[in-house]
Amino acid sequence: MLNLETVGNTLHRQSWTFAKSYPWVPHYWVTAKQWEGSPNIVQACHFISTQGTRMLWGKSNPAVRSYIDWEGWRYWHMDFDEFFRRFDGSKTLPNQVEKKEWDCICYLINRQRLHISKAKFITRDLKMPKRYEDFTLSMTSPPKANMDESNQEQMSLL
Repeated sequence: MLNLETVGNTLHRQSWTFAKSYPWVPHYWVTAKQWEGSPNIVQACHFISTQGTRMLWGKSNPAVRSYIDWEGWRYWHMDFDEFFRRFDGSKTLPNQVEKKEWDCICYLINRQRLHISKAKFITRDLKMPKRYEDFTLSMTSPPKANMDESNQEQMSLL
């Protein structure tokens, strides 16, 4: 079983890329293509999803995500936690179509310095916005069934 020290050290050793498209939110990212070492990126995302702290971030498009803090950095991934609870790296991974249906286009982990992070701990006193997306809850709709040609023919007959 993974622990914060193992995952944190692996995250810390990655080759991070500065997110140039978001200079007003200075942070870095890494994807599966750049990932090196063990645990793999899916296992690291699984750890963040299952062991992270739910926090609220953003004003124009607020979102709740799971975060972990390690060595002065805050880490989070960009997909639904439900995806990584199901695909933790010990199971057969989904194919590209299934990943798209689960809104998991790529494995991407972000990091930002703790002292500039504006993510807020969710407490009883925190006033939640009227609208926000919660990536920590089960997905609102499960993956769509794959429609092969025989299914499409049957549907057209109805």
